[in-house]
Amino acid sequence: MCYNGKWGVLEVDGPHHTAERRVEEQERERIFKRNGIKVVERFDAERCYNNPDEVMQDFFKLIEIGYS
Repeated sequence: MCYNGKWGVLEVDGPHHTAERRVEEQERERIFKRNGIKVVERFDAERCYNNPDEVMQDFFKLIEIGYS
C-alpha cells in the first residue's frame, strides 16, 4: 500500500498463519525490506474483518513512524 508516497505491506494473519510457517513469513518480510519497503505489519484477520477502518488508521500511523 502507498500512503503519502510511502510504501508499506499489511499482512492479514488468519488461521493458516502458524508458528511453523513463521520462518517462511520472515523471509518474505526480508525480501520486502531489501527492496526498500520499510514497514511490514501483521494484523489479525478477525480484527481486519470487524474493524477495517481502525486497522487502516493504525497501519497508516505505522507507515508514518517507519519513515520518520
